[in-house]
Amino acid sequence: MAHLIDLSNHRENIAYIGKMPWHGLGTQLEPNLPLERWRIAAGLDFTYELAPVQFLDTETFSGQRVVYRSDTKTPISVVSDRYHVVQPGHVLEFFRDLTEDHGFTMETAGSLREGAVVWALAKTGRTFSLGADESRQYVLLMTSCDSSLATRATLTSVRVVCWNTLSAALKRDAANLVTTRHNTAFDANATKRNLGLVDDSWSQFADAAEQMASRKLGDLDAKEAVIAIFGDPEAPIDKQPGQRAMGQVVDLFHGRGRGADLPSARHTPWGLLNAVTEYIDHHAPQRKEGSRLASAWTGRGEQLKRKALDACIQLAA
Repeated sequence: MAHLIDLSNHRENIAYIGKMPWHGLGTQLEPNLPLERWRIAAGLDFTYELAPVQFLDTETFSGQRVVYRSDTKTPISVVSDRYHVVQPGHVLEFFRDLTEDHGFTMETAGSLREGAVVWALAKTGRTFSLGADESRQYVLLMTSCDSSLATRATLTSVRVVCWNTLSAALKRDAANLVTTRHNTAFDANATKRNLGLVDDSWSQFADAAEQMASRKLGDLDAKEAVIAIFGDPEAPIDKQPGQRAMGQVVDLFHGRGRGADLPSARHTPWGLLNAVTEYIDHHAPQRKEGSRLASAWTGRGEQLKRKALDACIQLAA
């Protein structure tokens, strides 16, 4: 069965605490365990090793190296000599002082595509509530060893009622997203400083959410916004691309979505934003089983969420 979740060593290489995440896989852990336990449970207790690229065991290609796993010896990619690998253990180590000294809590960690992509997610402790509608802030660190993804640290909002995710980068200088290309060594301390873990961006997002939740949204405005996010505002209704996706989002907005009947979400831009994020996180078609996670965090799904956030903020203005 095709699957992006790493199944090396005959196991699902994901660990989590609390309710099983929406990808429905992994090993459940107790809260506040040391990172060493997380590394084993998440299947991240291996290293990326490097070897020369050879053809027929005779000719060596200078400037190129094979990246392979230390445990299974599985070759993952071919990279240049200038490629800086970020080890799986370093991804978890990024969170050590945050969990031990600053009250952060590890929530999930794991790998994709036979270990080519590694991530970890931790709760910062910051929250806001719109009545019974609670959102929590998380910090997500992802990297790859196959040139598919730069090392990315981002602040992410999770809506508790439906576990929708949104990278809420309201600042135009992208302080909520720090990217390190693999031709540069990853500096964990500089990333934490640049990410702004102690700035006021979460308060800005909370203020924006409150404004979105306080404005009522008519059906026409909602449909026009959905077209702007998923379709082509210049095309007629019957010629719109992505009509199936738009129809599902409208249905989620009109009551089918999780938490859609909460006062904060009912017929509001906040409800429309969460209809979009729920569709991307839980309902969007996927070419391969497990690919929805990658899209929601780093691919087209993330781009659509950011587009939806901008549109819904404008609707609430």
